[in-house]
Amino acid sequence: MELIEIAQLVTGLATLIVASVLIWQMIIQKKTLDIAHTDSEVLITMNSMSMNADMQLASVTNSNLSDILFRSKKNGRKALDDKEKDIFSQWCWMQIGRLATEWRLGRMDNDSTYYEIHLMNHLINKGAREHYIENREGLKLGTKWREGLVEIADMVHEKASKQEKTGV
Repeated sequence: MELIEIAQLVTGLATLIVASVLIWQMIIQKKTLDIAHTDSEVLITMNSMSMNADMQLASVTNSNLSDILFRSKKNGRKALDDKEKDIFSQWCWMQIGRLATEWRLGRMDNDSTYYEIHLMNHLINKGAREHYIENREGLKLGTKWREGLVEIADMVHEKASKQEKTGV
């Protein structure tokens, strides 16, 4: 075997080793990214559940907020004074903001059923529906990077409005 043939054999072997190492690094990187994605999804889920639980607990234990939500549910925001309207508006923004953030992050793979359930729980309140209509463009702007949530919210808004009219 001549020197040139040996050099070609060594070069070919070195290329094969480098390619193998690169493939191995890609496999490790993919596994690391999969783990990071799973960790992120768990963190988003836990934070969302915590925020939702805190808001639900506040609506029951905070008598002022509870009263505001009770009156706005049937009578809308006209049943509230200016201070109560401000509190109610902040509550609405927290509810919708949480869902908009989850939507932008791709929570639940943007499964519409998840968002429909949470939006219905929110928009069953007449005052929340009024707030939504007045602030729909804000939600649209806040989810422009991942469209679709406004259309779901519109559908849920219509369904909740019909339920109020028919009592079903």
